[in-house]
Amino acid sequence: MSSAAPASVPAPAELIAAAHELVPALRAAAAQTERAGCVPDATIDALHRARLFDIVKPRRYGGFELGWDVFCEAVTVIASGCGSTGWVFAVVGGHAAVAARFGTDFLDEMWGENPRALMSSCRRGSGELVAVEGGFRATGSGLFSSGCLNADWVIVEDMPVRRSAQTVTMVIPRRDVTVLDTWHVVGLCGTGSNDLTFEDLFVPAHRVWFPGKAPSGEALSGALFRTPHLGGPYALQAVLLGIALGALQQFVAFTSKRTRRTIAVSATESMQMRVGESAAELDAARTLLRVKLRELMATWGGAVRDDDELLPIGGQDSGYDHLLMTFIAQSSYAAVNRLMLAAGATQMKLSEPFQRAFRDVLAGIQQPSNDWDRGRIDGGRALFAAAAGRHA
Repeated sequence: MSSAAPASVPAPAELIAAAHELVPALRAAAAQTERAGCVPDATIDALHRARLFDIVKPRRYGGFELGWDVFCEAVTVIASGCGSTGWVFAVVGGHAAVAARFGTDFLDEMWGENPRALMSSCRRGSGELVAVEGGFRATGSGLFSSGCLNADWVIVEDMPVRRSAQTVTMVIPRRDVTVLDTWHVVGLCGTGSNDLTFEDLFVPAHRVWFPGKAPSGEALSGALFRTPHLGGPYALQAVLLGIALGALQQFVAFTSKRTRRTIAVSATESMQMRVGESAAELDAARTLLRVKLRELMATWGGAVRDDDELLPIGGQDSGYDHLLMTFIAQSSYAAVNRLMLAAGATQMKLSEPFQRAFRDVLAGIQQPSNDWDRGRIDGGRALFAAAAGRHA
């Protein structure tokens, strides 16, 4: 049984304002989040109360079903307060729309049982599915399940099926997995991106999906559910952008108070150059993020597009899209790294918020979708392929 749809959907500006209101509390809790190795329950509850987990949740289940552009704007704001919280919000919040590809049989099961249910995800580490009557039995492990300690369900990607060439994505209850204490890292420590194991679990057919499989139950319509990304498009890049924007703000604040031999550090041209370049770099990345997400929602929503407002160079090619994703991530890292080189010895303390932001963005750049080398290759290859097609 599905939840009732909300009586009204708030304006995007209201939701973004609610995200901004949480930033001071997120910054105050950031050290605790890092030490705990997961986002505190109080923070998750605050995100629920602000209705931010409902941004891309289907209206049929009480959500707002707004666009990825609104969602990523909220991700950026949340990440500016706490990088780990922003990362977990991007992952589990985005899965509210991703889960729609399984169909309403699963969505009824998940949100009928708990309207506030959240989902983490992971890459398969090992294991396989064995076909049985009504579904499969699963044994294996998953890697890097960000937000698993805050989740009620876990999506496991790329599971092979015994005696079949098919690989599938499945979803299993968090209570049926064992979370391994493996996430001991230099940055994004509070994401709880642990590995997990599961053994001889029954997975009904309606909780398994692969490209081309019809949804179990009804299929949900809408641009959100047609976009070709397994996770929220540009969501993890929005996290790094948010971390970097928060770091810039922190850097300007503490550098404004620094002196060197009675001279204000902020008065030196070299420091002004660093801050100015990082600010411009982040503004360019944020503008690119916003334009590409508007383009994506217009394309998949079937809206009339104004080509003067869109980026024409790479069109809708997924390789070019990956280039732009990695460009945003790389720009965010570069902006913070430039500032870190001039932050001073005090910022070597693990307790310093700016130093935490530097470590978080350094960790985030390691995510495969943020691989700058791979993104440049994919984007360049896409442009050459398009040119060859035009000249054929």
